Amino acid sequence: MRLIPPAKNTDAEDVVWGLQTADTLWKRGERIDAVVWLRRAAQAAGDASDDDRALELARFAAELTDWMANSASVAPAAPAPIESAEEPTTIDAPLDIDIRVSGLPAYDSPVLAAPALPSFPTETVKSPRFRDEAKTSEGELHALPPAPNDVSTEAPPPHVPSVPPADVMHAGIFNPWDESGRPSNPHAPPPPAPMPAPAPAAPSVPAPSGTGSVPQFFREEDEEEVVTSVRSHQLAQKRSEQRIEVSVPVVSPPPPAPAPPAPPAPPTASLRPSPAKPPPLPPRRVPPPVPPRPQAAAAPTLAPAPLPTPVVTAPAISTAVPPSAAQEVPAFTLPAAVPAAPPPPVETIAAPPPAVEAAPAPVEAPSPVVAPPPPAVVAPVEPAPAVVAPAAPAPAELDLEDVEAFSDLPDDARVAFANAATLSELAEGEEVSNFALAFVLEGAFDVAATMVDAPAVRLDKGAVLRARGTTDEGVPMRLICAGDKGRLATWSASDVDDAFRSIPWVEDDLRAAADRIQTLVGITIGPLGERLDAALREQIVGRLDVRPLQPGEVVVEAGCPVPGLMLVGVGELELVQDGKVQGAVGSGEFLFAGEVLGAGAAPVTARAGAGGALIMFGDRMLAHELLVTCPPLVEVLAGM
Repeated sequence: MRLIPPAKNTDAEDVVWGLQTADTLWKRGERIDAVVWLRRAAQAAGDASDDDRALELARFAAELTDWMANSASVAPAAPAPIESAEEPTTIDAPLDIDIRVSGLPAYDSPVLAAPALPSFPTETVKSPRFRDEAKTSEGELHALPPAPNDVSTEAPPPHVPSVPPADVMHAGIFNPWDESGRPSNPHAPPPPAPMPAPAPAAPSVPAPSGTGSVPQFFREEDEEEVVTSVRSHQLAQKRSEQRIEVSVPVVSPPPPAPAPPAPPAPPTASLRPSPAKPPPLPPRRVPPPVPPRPQAAAAPTLAPAPLPTPVVTAPAISTAVPPSAAQEVPAFTLPAAVPAAPPPPVETIAAPPPAVEAAPAPVEAPSPVVAPPPPAVVAPVEPAPAVVAPAAPAPAELDLEDVEAFSDLPDDARVAFANAATLSELAEGEEVSNFALAFVLEGAFDVAATMVDAPAVRLDKGAVLRARGTTDEGVPMRLICAGDKGRLATWSASDVDDAFRSIPWVEDDLRAAADRIQTLVGITIGPLGERLDAALREQIVGRLDVRPLQPGEVVVEAGCPVPGLMLVGVGELELVQDGKVQGAVGSGEFLFAGEVLGAGAAPVTARAGAGGALIMFGDRMLAHELLVTCPPLVEVLAGM
């Protein structure tokens, strides 16, 4: 049965992939993973805007999940294993009869002894054991004998609510050794309490009085319910366990076994003498006192004082020295003693510690070792600082990884760009010019035009400045250190072009950010920079907006009212009349200053120059407000 829906031609690629994967996993038997991939296919259909297909696949996944949960909860219990060769026959009966009979002699012949044979009717075994015989011997089991007299008056009706289990009914049959625990009433239902533990109080059923007798409450329609079962095998296992328990006391003799471990105690005692062997070491020292050798050397008696001294340090060496000084005749006697000398050297080898004690006495060996190290240590120290000094600062000087303006640069390009930087350390008042890009590492720097002293803006640590804005024209700038000291990184135009050639948008962002600084620097070239200080100038230009103009873009037509206050920062505005350029307004100058004060119309047309322009603009209302709040501005406009 195919439970995973097939893919359709209209499905997206991800949906087809998910359905195929779910189908493959389902066929492998990995149902949970198959449902997961089916849900992924539904999600992919939703992402592809195929809502109908997504709902359909989601419904399939939900139904499949419910089906798996129900099938898991209703799974039938595994049938109990049947060890008999023949398959038992079971017929549903109105009564829940849990009686199982097995041919015990066939399973465990040695367990059933002779006394059990007379108590077990042969006809009752034939009926449940063989299915074919049960069908042929129906006439033998259709009549059931009545219950014993003591229970005949209280015999239960044919439909008894509870029936004793097979292990209780046939306890006597399966346990022939239990002769005393057989009750007189075999058919009385056992009390509910002993049911969970039938082993201790399991009553045995006596053999029927006559052959072919069957309990009365078994009917013909329930005949085939009395079939072979595994319970006899289970009882046999219980009996085997009991026999094992009986054998356990037989195993009790091992406790005396601990007695044998006692004999091993003597070996431990023998081990203790082994550590006592160190005492034999002193006997080794006994051979060193080789007085006979010194006595032989003492024979010359020419130099008794020096002889005892060498004997203490090294007896073997001392013996060799005296013969050299002695006459040849004692030297011949020494070779005779030499064969006797080998044993002592062997003993000295076995005990090297005494030789080591004699070795530390000479202090001459360490003194030459100490002399060579000093020159070897001094030699490497000298070249090390010379090599490390130039190499260490280079990589640590500039790190652009955390600078947002250079974050789009690839890692290798960013490292190359940092290595191409020119690093400058400036004191207060020192300046740097002729750069294309600058990055402030430490301190603060004022930005000013190269031709005036008035600063336009101040850059703090981490600021990035491009020396060119969005227009083709620009104002030459310089950076002046405003603090006690400052550090600055600058790049040339070629370095900037090489670094940002593959990512032009970074160059565009840097130029757009530089437009305002370029405009503020250009304003200082005109009357605002000459007549107003930085505070008043900031009060005016801080209210104006920077507006870039494309080449030839018209600002105001001739005869039209002037739209507001316009201050040129970068580039120039051409004044055109009758198609001819009559003049130009440069950096730092106001356009139509008199018309701004008198709210008049433009006498000529004003347009941006060939290289474009950057202007500061404020509408008429803002211009009127500035004229009222900043009287110096009125003086500047009136003087133009």
